[in-house]
Amino acid sequence: SACICTAYKETMVLLNEGEDDIGLENPLTHTVPAGSSRTEPGVTPKEDVVFKFTKWSQIEKECGMSRLYGGMHFDAAVTAGHELCTGFISPVVELGMLLKKGDPKGAMAVFEDERIIVSPFVKPRIVARLDPINLGYYPDWGPGGSTCLNDGKMPGYMRIMETYTDPSLAACCERWFSWDKHTCNGNGAIGSSEWYVDWILEKCVKDCYDSSDADCGGFAKSWDERYGSSQDACCDQISSYIARDKCTVDK
Repeated sequence: SACICTAYKETMVLLNEGEDDIGLENPLTHTVPAGSSRTEPGVTPKEDVVFKFTKWSQIEKECGMSRLYGGMHFDAAVTAGHELCTGFISPVVELGMLLKKGDPKGAMAVFEDERIIVSPFVKPRIVARLDPINLGYYPDWGPGGSTCLNDGKMPGYMRIMETYTDPSLAACCERWFSWDKHTCNGNGAIGSSEWYVDWILEKCVKDCYDSSDADCGGFAKSWDERYGSSQDACCDQISSYIARDKCTVDK
């Protein structure tokens, strides 16, 4: 996303005759109302967040940092994104201006222009007109989504490209939710019943989903190390961090 932010800023500067200043009498302002979060409605942000911009570079900076603020990037990724796209947009804008003037030399597929790398185009399979129930399973990436659906309501961009769909729930979960396949496949899935460490409870629990079994700690994630069928073996492995008398589940 930082790459896109840099491309946007450079585009606006080029179209503004090299001026970084936005050129408005008053700052360009955007307000994020308190409690307007889609993930935590009514909770975040605690108060109105107001952004004011007078320069395109200011927008570039805040835009690039947005995914860091959201916990989806690291500082280095933002910097790398800016570096990756710096200077990239200039020849594209130049060609776009030629097209605006009606000059066919502005065609994007200029193979002689080594500043622009033209990749082979692979025509996607259009699936939007197929029977919705036969489109296959797609990842539900909406708020709270943790599974795959086959309800014919996939977003438009997924309908255009077949790469987002799978023929079965299991295949879709394996590809898009590999870190938590059990949740994706539904509570009816069966865990391995092997013991692993729940680091929040600081106890050894079993990889299973059964409310009647006090030893079940829910399905283990892909990164959880398993310690076989013995709770004692699990406790032995972590005895240096967790006291033995606190390792077992209270019953």
